[in-house]
Amino acid sequence: VSLGVAIALKATPILLLVPFFIFRNYKAVFLALLVALGLNLPVLFSARGVDVAHDFLTMTNSVGSGDVTVDPFYDYSFERVLAPFFATYTLKSITLLIKAMLFFSFIFLSYKLSLKGEQGAKKAFLIGIPFMILLAPMVWFHHLSWLILLFAEGFIITLQSKNFGRFVLLGLLYIVTGAFLYLHVIVRHHLGFGEEYMKLSLPFLVLLLIPIINSLPYPEREEKV
Repeated sequence: VSLGVAIALKATPILLLVPFFIFRNYKAVFLALLVALGLNLPVLFSARGVDVAHDFLTMTNSVGSGDVTVDPFYDYSFERVLAPFFATYTLKSITLLIKAMLFFSFIFLSYKLSLKGEQGAKKAFLIGIPFMILLAPMVWFHHLSWLILLFAEGFIITLQSKNFGRFVLLGLLYIVTGAFLYLHVIVRHHLGFGEEYMKLSLPFLVLLLIPIINSLPYPEREEKV
């Protein structure tokens, strides 16, 4: 239900349905899509519903083709962070290759985790968050708020499993990611240089979360006698 609400508010969380497909939890997929559709139907049938839907689809097509973006300074997508370093044609080819590799990596990891039962399902959903962020045509500043859920669960897992080394590693990544986001704003408003390199670091910091979360051990459950 919660995922359905997220999909209704923002289209990109639909990617998080991939692990449910792979784990054959079709009931969860159906429920999430039903909730998303149910929340959007009242808008569609409102006075300006058709116009709103048309504007959304038009904007989505333009964004997907790289023709438009909103507030590009706070867009942390690969298209934007790599733009200063490559020509337009080369940039499109590179970003397409990166996103194809990310998408198929997500499917592969989800399938691999499906062999580990319930704990694997939790991990597949968690690592889906960085993939969801990085595969979006635009990664606005507020999209990174999804990482709060990822870090919170990561800290809980490491504490429950008493893996303090990974806890420190996750904490350092949390601090560094937050610091780079903060510095990006400061660089823009005060220093006036280094913008491209600050932005370039953020997608790769998000990408680094995938192997870290995937390697976290869930605590073993005690079997009832």
